[in-house]
Amino acid sequence: MTEVIKKLPKSALLVLLLIVIPALIGGWLGGPAGAPALVIGMVGGTLGSMACGYGAARRFLPVLAAALLLGGLTTGQWPWVVVVAAFGAFAGWTARGGQLALYTLAGLFAATALPISTLGDSLITVVFVLVGGYLGTALAQRQGAPAQIEGPVKSFDRALIAAGVLGVAAGLGALVGFLTEPGNGYWIPLTVFLLAPQVAEGNLRQSWHRVLGTLAGLGVVALLVLVNPPAWVGASLALVSLVLIFSIAQPYWLQTLFITLFLVLVAAPPGQEIDFSTQRLAFTLIGVAILLIIAGVAAWTARRLSADALPPGSPRRVRL
Repeated sequence: MTEVIKKLPKSALLVLLLIVIPALIGGWLGGPAGAPALVIGMVGGTLGSMACGYGAARRFLPVLAAALLLGGLTTGQWPWVVVVAAFGAFAGWTARGGQLALYTLAGLFAATALPISTLGDSLITVVFVLVGGYLGTALAQRQGAPAQIEGPVKSFDRALIAAGVLGVAAGLGALVGFLTEPGNGYWIPLTVFLLAPQVAEGNLRQSWHRVLGTLAGLGVVALLVLVNPPAWVGASLALVSLVLIFSIAQPYWLQTLFITLFLVLVAAPPGQEIDFSTQRLAFTLIGVAILLIIAGVAAWTARRLSADALPPGSPRRVRL
C-alpha cells in the first residue's frame, strides 16, 4: 500500500501527459477529430507497451490507426459490422505470436470509433494516432518498459480457431447491436474484445486473475448503471482509473479491473458524453454470452474432431 501511495504523484503526471495535454494539443491542432485521435494514440501506445513491449506496440500503431479510420468511416452503417468482425478475426490470429491482448485494442477502438466524414478528418485521425502512439511508446520506454514481452503463444490450429471465434463473436455482437440500437450497439463487441484475451487463455487456473479483474471491472460499470451518476463523475473516474493502472502492479487482477474500467468509461458514444443505462448493462451481458457460447462450441467441436482422429485406446481429452 505504501508503494502504491508513493507512485500516485508520478502516475498522476503520466495521466496529465497521456490524456489532458494531448486532448488540448490535439483539439487545438486538429479540431474535433484531433483530440480523440491523439489521446487514443497515446493511450494505445502506452498500454500496448505495457502489454507486449514498446517494440511490438510500435508495430501495432498502423493497425490501430486503420481501426479508427475504418471504424469511423463506417460507424452507423452496415459495413461497420464487417469492419468489427475483420479486426476481431485478425486479433484472434495474432495469438499465433502471443499478441492477442494487444490487437484486441484495435478491435475495441474500431467498434467505438467516432464518425469520420471528410478527407481532412481521415488524414488527421491517421497522423495523430501514429504520432500520439509513438510518443506513448517513447514515454513507456522511458518508464522502463521492455522492447518485447512474450505473451501466451498459440499453435497454428489454435490461432486459426481463435481467429474464427473472435471474428464470429465480434461480428455477431456488432450485428445484434446494430440491429437493436445503433447508438449503443457497439457495447456488445466492446464487451467481446475486453473478455477475448481471458477466454483465449484457455486455462482459468492460470488466468483467473485476468478473468476476475475484467469481470470485476464490468461489475463496477453495472453498479454505475444502477446509480446513474452525472457524466462528469464517469469522466473523473476514468482519469482516476488510469492513475491507478500505473500505480498498481500487484495484485494483477486489481490492475486489470482498472484497465477494464478505464476502457469502458472512455468508450462514449459518438459525439456524446459518458452515460450509463440499463440497456448498456443488457448489452454487456449479451456480449459475454455470445463470446462464451461461440468459444464453447468451437472448443467442443475441436475436441470431438481431435478425439475422432486419435487411434483406439488413446486419451480422448484435448485441451485447446
